[in-house]
Amino acid sequence: MPDIKLERINDHLYHETGERGKIKWEKKPELLNIKITDVKVELCLSINKPSETSINKLVSSITAENNVNKKPEKLLPDKGDIEHIDSFGWHISETGHFTNSKIGLIRKDGKVIKWHSGDFNFAEISIKPVLETDKDKGTGWLFYMDDEIAKIERRSKSYLALELFISEKTSEKLCYEILSKSLTELNIRVDVDVFMSEAERMLRPPNIINQYFLDEQNSKFNVRILEIWASRPTKNRQ
Repeated sequence: MPDIKLERINDHLYHETGERGKIKWEKKPELLNIKITDVKVELCLSINKPSETSINKLVSSITAENNVNKKPEKLLPDKGDIEHIDSFGWHISETGHFTNSKIGLIRKDGKVIKWHSGDFNFAEISIKPVLETDKDKGTGWLFYMDDEIAKIERRSKSYLALELFISEKTSEKLCYEILSKSLTELNIRVDVDVFMSEAERMLRPPNIINQYFLDEQNSKFNVRILEIWASRPTKNRQ
């Protein structure tokens, strides 16, 4: 199969030149389902320094496996840090796998890199609490972490990261259930702005695994949370 190379028109549109003329590749919202099977809960303090540089201080990392029936508690930071605090609370994190889609990449030179086994079939998930009135509630970002970032983080290759924001009340409830081992699996359904050729969008049959593409030129993509649901263990029948 010949390589596909696209011409960049703007942040939301590419053109593919084919035998029948130009084919549009537009960025539009698409539904992605993500499954997390080993959920981790972390207590994280984000401090805004006087120099306006934010750092993350990991206060505690706790997993459901060794924290049965432990209820999340809000711990008080040192008094000297209070005036610089940006946020402080429980975060949910772990690797999530895409269950209804494959993710490919449009390189800066326009070359299309299609999905193959092991690449971009998962993302590093982080679910963070925000105030009920925060405009970011129910939204998030999908980040493409390129080879340069991966090298700094001592990873072997580029990867995807998904950052989501939910209300503090919802976050605390989820964290409590995870720590008490009431939840074994977390599923997330989101809308993400991704690229796809107009031909594939028109002709794709229902209930198949779709191939979507991210633009290497833009490292982050808008996300809207549609649903978060979880499963509970059931007792084995005798």
